[in-house]
Amino acid sequence: MVGDATPERYRDTLELLVQQNKPIIILFSPQEMSQPLETAKQIYETHLRHPSVPFLSVFLGGARVDKARRFLLERNMPIYEYPNEAVFMVKGLFTYYSHRAQTFKTIAKEKARYRDFKIKNDVFGIDAKKIFDSIGIKSVEGLKFNSAKDLEKSASKIGYPCVLKIESNGLAHKNKVGAVILGINDGKTLEEAFLKLSKIIKENKINKASFGLYEDVNKFGEDKLEILLGAHRDPQFGGMLAIGLGGIFANEINETMFLLSPVSDQDIEELKASKLGRVISEFSNNNVLDELIGYILKLDKFMSANPDVKDIDLNPVILLKDKLFATDFKIFV
Repeated sequence: MVGDATPERYRDTLELLVQQNKPIIILFSPQEMSQPLETAKQIYETHLRHPSVPFLSVFLGGARVDKARRFLLERNMPIYEYPNEAVFMVKGLFTYYSHRAQTFKTIAKEKARYRDFKIKNDVFGIDAKKIFDSIGIKSVEGLKFNSAKDLEKSASKIGYPCVLKIESNGLAHKNKVGAVILGINDGKTLEEAFLKLSKIIKENKINKASFGLYEDVNKFGEDKLEILLGAHRDPQFGGMLAIGLGGIFANEINETMFLLSPVSDQDIEELKASKLGRVISEFSNNNVLDELIGYILKLDKFMSANPDVKDIDLNPVILLKDKLFATDFKIFV
């Protein structure tokens, strides 16, 4: 378009281009009569009508287009200072979509069953644990109960030390309200913890609350490695998996890897060769690393089979020398 193009002409042109269903680079070079902010608004509104088509805006003009750039940035729209940056990103998008079209031997080897669990609400705690158990992601022992009369029976199944948590699908961040009590070593301490959490439920008016009793990972000793593992669904890029180091290593080795779905054999090889992969290999045996990779692939397939799931949080996954297991479980829709 020529320099005197109005915001409406940008809108009309974009409406034609989106029919090709390909990334669009929008180059805005303002003239005297240009309206940067109004043009940015038309770009954003058009994108809302066609969210599956990537819009990459390049707004030239320095301070004159600052408001327009800020408008797009605040709405998570890609915005660049120079055209070559947008072209580089389109190249990355092409690589990504080519990657998604492939099939991969590693995933084909997975034998776990994946299905749409029809998850319509956020799921946490034991309810989420059961879902992950069903697809082969190991976790600490845990069970859910509702009243004080179940304390002794539950403790006999889980053993000491244990952890008591409030279980409610409306409570995503338990630590904020003190809904987790660690290091319970005997029946008396467990009873005190139960009374304390019961009071928190009442004071915070937590709906449909029950209790979850879990193994305390500290019983395995200090020699363990915490891994941050999760998944996210982006409206444009689809599923992606995140893996990184937690605990004391998070500050020493600040490395988190993001893998686009579907995860490929090449992704796995790059993970193994990364600093993160080397730390895991040096800490645990190869079987543990292979099993962790299996968790990644299972989460990948779970996200593909459950389109309503937006985020998964398994933080932390605990690695020992010869085994691993998840300790916390969250599914967001």
